[in-house]
Amino acid sequence: HAVKFRKLKASGMSFTKRNRAGFIKRIGMGVMERLLSHHPGKDPFIVTSRMAEILPFIKEELKKVRDDKLPLSDYVTSCAVREEYKGDSDLKQKRIIEKIEKREGVKLMPNSRIRFVRVQGKALKNSDLYESPKYVESGEFKVDRAWYIEDCGKSLKSELKLTPVILEKSL
Repeated sequence: HAVKFRKLKASGMSFTKRNRAGFIKRIGMGVMERLLSHHPGKDPFIVTSRMAEILPFIKEELKKVRDDKLPLSDYVTSCAVREEYKGDSDLKQKRIIEKIEKREGVKLMPNSRIRFVRVQGKALKNSDLYESPKYVESGEFKVDRAWYIEDCGKSLKSELKLTPVILEKSL
């Protein structure tokens, strides 16, 4: 039996931040719990001894994404509204703010948070592929689940240093 954590707190890792989808946070924390749990008789410092638990967990979670079994709320990310936006690096946030303000007739104040979802479609600009959850719920757009799976893989690879071979087996 594995020794379970009562509470695992991780901060500073990209999958714990509000600009990540809920299911990515859940997968990241699940992988961390499995990496850090103690199994009597097994070397706690050898990551490969944990793969028997980690890979099926990742596969199961990503299958829920592929099969469209997650609620919209699991795809929602958020960011703070800034007073000023400069350059193309902030284009996604600026574009979603413009859409929300136009559709809802409100002026978003600096430091308030906006929520958004990546949607399927073709657009001239990547920034046009983000919509507010309210608008996605209307049924006009579908969540870009393939993009979220890819984003999850990037997050796990960069933050948890899971090798591409390990991720390939679970994606």
